[in-house]
Amino acid sequence: ALGSDYPFPLGESEPGNLIESMPFDEATKAMLLHETALRWLNLGNNLFD
Repeated sequence: ALGSDYPFPLGESEPGNLIESMPFDEATKAMLLHETALRWLNLGNNLFD
């Protein structure tokens, strides 16, 4: 929903690049990229393997 009220470029040109470039461990990156959303939606990672 980022920028949905006005059609101009906002955010990253390739989603996830900023998180991938940070010096976080892989578990933290996974939480930021998808695991938190899956937990909130009560879905398991097994749906996406």
